[in-house]
Amino acid sequence: MSSKIDRNPLVSIVVFTYNSSQYILETLESAKSQLYQNIELIVSDDCSTDNTLEICQKWIEENRARFIQCELLTVGKNKGIPSNCNRGIVASSGQYLKIIAGDDILLEDCISLNLNYINNKKGARVLHSNSFEFYGSEFIEEKPKKLFNSCFFNIKINAKQQFNYLIFDWPINASTLFFKKNIFEEFGLYNEDLKVEDWSYLLNLTSKKVKIHYLDAYTTKYRIHKMSITRIDSDNKLVNSFYMHLEEVFEKQLIKYLNWHEVLYFRYKFFRFDLIMNKTSNNENNLLLKIFYILLKTPDTFYGALRKLLICIEL
Repeated sequence: MSSKIDRNPLVSIVVFTYNSSQYILETLESAKSQLYQNIELIVSDDCSTDNTLEICQKWIEENRARFIQCELLTVGKNKGIPSNCNRGIVASSGQYLKIIAGDDILLEDCISLNLNYINNKKGARVLHSNSFEFYGSEFIEEKPKKLFNSCFFNIKINAKQQFNYLIFDWPINASTLFFKKNIFEEFGLYNEDLKVEDWSYLLNLTSKKVKIHYLDAYTTKYRIHKMSITRIDSDNKLVNSFYMHLEEVFEKQLIKYLNWHEVLYFRYKFFRFDLIMNKTSNNENNLLLKIFYILLKTPDTFYGALRKLLICIEL
């Protein structure tokens, strides 16, 4: 006998912060502005050295009545994003979780759209959706990058195919992820030994047959800036900071699932990363260096594109 759907469940918005004083008020105001009303707000700070905590405390005191309950968490030592998110998840009491960085923004119908999808899609426990991207304080609209990721958004794709796709690409904007909390109770929290928390966690879920559902709607604004909580890059780097942590995910999680040629693919990527990092200081100002890097990147780029194409053909 099927259980009755709760049309008004408690949703926990978990905001994770670290030195977010410049943007945190926009994030908090976006939580307050949600059209959906039954919300708990948890702010988890990772030992900020600026005045983020003071800003959050003052704002919570002034806006506490908007939420079912509010909580501000902090620690005495910086422990990284996975640990910071986990603190918020453990402290939450909602049936659903919306986790957002303290420099991104929730659109006003973010929670209501996600809940509406889950209420009308049997078995949906994890969702991703579309996001606008903007730089600093200047908002610019950008459409979802579906051109080469279209099959990941296909309604027919299953968890196994998603896992095989996620090995080679990340078509998801992490700011849009929406979870049923029992996912974390069943499969555990983010791995605090890894720095790439979202990719690692979704690989774990899809490897265990949990499908990531796609909601074709815009739900967040994702801010891109040099000191972003989740994206600390330099403009003149050849290798994105994401790849700095790729090897630890490969060695600690992925390798047990991969075929020999997939292992070879990753080994080549690490060889290329090491060569660029050690021989060139990861600086792209030199034109010949750019050309050399593109040539080195061609084999694994081709292999990854081919593997994704095969998944698309299956669908």
